[in-house]
Amino acid sequence: MRKFIALVSAFPLLAATLAAAEAEGVIKGTRVNVRLAPTTSAAIVARLSTPEKVTVTRAGNGWVEIKAPAAYLSSRYVKDNRTTTAVNLRAGAGTSFPSYGRIAAGTTIKVLEKSSGEWLKIVPPDHVRAYVSASLVQADTSALPKLEAAAGGATAATSGTPQTSFVEANPFKDLPTVAGSGREVTVSGMLYPIKSEAPNVKFALLRVSGNKYVIDHFVHTGGSKRFDEFANKQVRLIGASYQVQDWKNRVLKVRRITPIRN
Repeated sequence: MRKFIALVSAFPLLAATLAAAEAEGVIKGTRVNVRLAPTTSAAIVARLSTPEKVTVTRAGNGWVEIKAPAAYLSSRYVKDNRTTTAVNLRAGAGTSFPSYGRIAAGTTIKVLEKSSGEWLKIVPPDHVRAYVSASLVQADTSALPKLEAAAGGATAATSGTPQTSFVEANPFKDLPTVAGSGREVTVSGMLYPIKSEAPNVKFALLRVSGNKYVIDHFVHTGGSKRFDEFANKQVRLIGASYQVQDWKNRVLKVRRITPIRN
């Protein structure tokens, strides 16, 4: 358990770890589809052509993950180059374009140009990702982390059907003392896989704070495999939040997990 507690204290540095390995790539082809997830069923967020360059962060299963090539948001939610509220970050200038998810209030942005109407084209936050078929990107990916296949050919970003998790009645039986009764919460963020010595604590829910990922909650799966299909996706979790003895971050007993739709 001591090793797990050490892991907890190190998590605020997670964003730096995620960004550590990168490779420069060059698009091969004309109007190459860039998607919201590594599956052909995912929404198209851009089309790129030779010799445009991309930054590759992961690779595997016939896809490469890249830093998002473009992002837009409404100027109504920006003041002094900071977002005034949590706001959808979109792939184009309009609400009809796919959403990468929300960025937090107070996020500093760099405006590239003012697009049609109220929309601003900005430098995408460093954590925002998109996906391209590996055959259409020339890059040395040998040193990059592995990109896992999208579960079932679908993704949280493109699914329109809410899905419910299946947690056991007492998910905390394998944890240290849980303090007090849980408080009902609804939280959103990225469901990120972690390794720990605590059984069934296999994910952390990450949110953006100051352009970095920080832990909102640890997520106890109750042994359910259903959470795996939402890994590295933007989700909304509803459940009871508990404080565990000697843990810095709270643990969430999930009652419902739903993909954040575009």
